[in-house]
Amino acid sequence: MERSDAVEIGVAIGSVAIFVAALVAVGTLYGTTDGTFDGTLTGDATLDDGALSGTVDGDLQGSVADTSGGQFNGTFEGSFDGTDDGEPVNGTLEGTVNGTIDGASNATFEGTVTGTLNGTTNATVSGTIEGTADGSIQETNHIAADGALALVGALALFILVMTAVGLFLARQDS
Repeated sequence: MERSDAVEIGVAIGSVAIFVAALVAVGTLYGTTDGTFDGTLTGDATLDDGALSGTVDGDLQGSVADTSGGQFNGTFEGSFDGTDDGEPVNGTLEGTVNGTIDGASNATFEGTVTGTLNGTTNATVSGTIEGTADGSIQETNHIAADGALALVGALALFILVMTAVGLFLARQDS
């Protein structure tokens, strides 16, 4: 094997290693890991500044900031069974909720829900739901929008560097 062949092989291996390292750096800097929660929520609800209180039971799904729990944004759909100044109030609630999930067991939510309470369609209520979320958090990984631009830049730089190195090696053989 001639010296020029060894140099070409070394440069090729080195450039691929640099490119892979750049990809890892871009993935680390611009990658995001979050999760989606799909499960149920059972707990106590205090709505309309304490005017309505009772229990909720239903389906909860949405996105979670981290796979171990954290900020939750999603939807709730389920039943409400409670009282309003001693009078029974029952019905269904659905809508958006925001809050926190600690793993998949403890949850505190605040948000606005709409639904049917005692036959009143689309009665809008807001308040706090504290309860137990039972379900699972699925991890989702992706490259953020800024990372896609950096990835394209790293690829373009790799192509330019490989072209320049190839030109340099071709001139060395001449």
